[in-house]
Amino acid sequence: MALKNLSLEIAIPKGVEVNVVNSSVTVKGPKGTLQKEFFHPKISISVDKSKNLIKIEGKKLNSKEKIIVTTFNSLIENGLIGVSNPYVYELKICSGHFPMKVGIENGRFVIKNLLGEKNPRIVDVPKDVKVNISGDKVVVESSDKELAGQTAADIEKTTLRPGFDKRVFQDGIYIVKKAG
Repeated sequence: MALKNLSLEIAIPKGVEVNVVNSSVTVKGPKGTLQKEFFHPKISISVDKSKNLIKIEGKKLNSKEKIIVTTFNSLIENGLIGVSNPYVYELKICSGHFPMKVGIENGRFVIKNLLGEKNPRIVDVPKDVKVNISGDKVVVESSDKELAGQTAADIEKTTLRPGFDKRVFQDGIYIVKKAG
């Protein structure tokens, strides 16, 4: 198995500020700020900034380790996009049998009366994620693609009922659109 070096460069868009300290990358833009730590205990990866480029280098990598370096590259690219154009997920509330009540309480997404249940179903919303509810639509928005997607998926998963056919029992909250 041949070990090779890998070097990737990312252009920093206008209006976005990037700071690199050791393996920590902070990205600031008009719509938010993100900070991520890019460290792997077994691989020598360096992240550097010069002028308007971010350079990620890995030395003596096998094929699986190259995947980790390209993942770090993708995470930084997603951050550069997200601080200018936030990631938005739209979900639709479908309640055919019982009127479902949905709201935000103390930083938590609360679903009441799902299929007549007495106990509410709750999803914790991270502080960097905005959730807006209007009518039968829920909009999840964040500069961090991972947080936006995970929050939308958690909301959808909370209303799933295993063992029931979704074509017949359509009550729930479902992701209908992704943008960003």
